[in-house]
Amino acid sequence: MTNTTHTISIISLNTPGVLYRIAGMFVRRKINVDYLEVKALEKNLKAKFTIKISAEKKNLQVICKQMEKIYEVEEVQLI
Repeated sequence: MTNTTHTISIISLNTPGVLYRIAGMFVRRKINVDYLEVKALEKNLKAKFTIKISAEKKNLQVICKQMEKIYEVEEVQLI
């Protein structure tokens, strides 16, 4: 299978270490992040991550399910 570009949107609590845990998901699977944007929401209580990666569709579904298991993550969307 060939890799295609996908965008993942994540809403999480804005706490120290969240970026580290999210990035760790890609590091463990040896997936390169093409684009990363993080914005503070709701008076810095939440953060929105927009991540673009090149990966196979089946790997992407596994990553999204794993992201949902991170305590601070409230929502994961595949765009």
